[in-house]
Amino acid sequence: DDEGSLWVGTEAGLIQYFPDGFRYLDDKDAPLTWQFLEDADGNFWIGSYNLGMRKFDGTKIEKVDLKVKNYQGELVTPNLYFGASRDHLGNLYFSSDLGLIKYAKGKFRNLHHPQSLDECLGSLVMYHFFDTVSKKVIIAQRSGVSYYDPEEDRLRALYS
Repeated sequence: DDEGSLWVGTEAGLIQYFPDGFRYLDDKDAPLTWQFLEDADGNFWIGSYNLGMRKFDGTKIEKVDLKVKNYQGELVTPNLYFGASRDHLGNLYFSSDLGLIKYAKGKFRNLHHPQSLDECLGSLVMYHFFDTVSKKVIIAQRSGVSYYDPEEDRLRALYS
């Protein structure tokens, strides 16, 4: 993190190692931790397998009411989190069973292409990462590879 600590997410909780020792957040507060990310304000986002999202400000952990539209337009809660990243603009991205979820300006949004879902995110997002050179989010899913340009707010398929 920004203070030099090393964090390890496990299925039994979350461990923070720092020069003088460690802190353990048990599985009640950080259950089945599959993704972990620090935002620009120093908050930590903890995504749990089938148990939702939590936000940790360094003192308290709170459950995040994360709801996004699925491909049918229904408002639903994602169940799985496969990874997280932050772009150069401070936006957060979470790989989930509903696709790639973007968090910007206090709002969550499921990124997809409304004209042709199969072309871009027509299937589960397996992994993603923010490429610091191209300044794009690279997305791998079952149907191929796509990228998202946060400056243009544009999603494009690379190949499928």
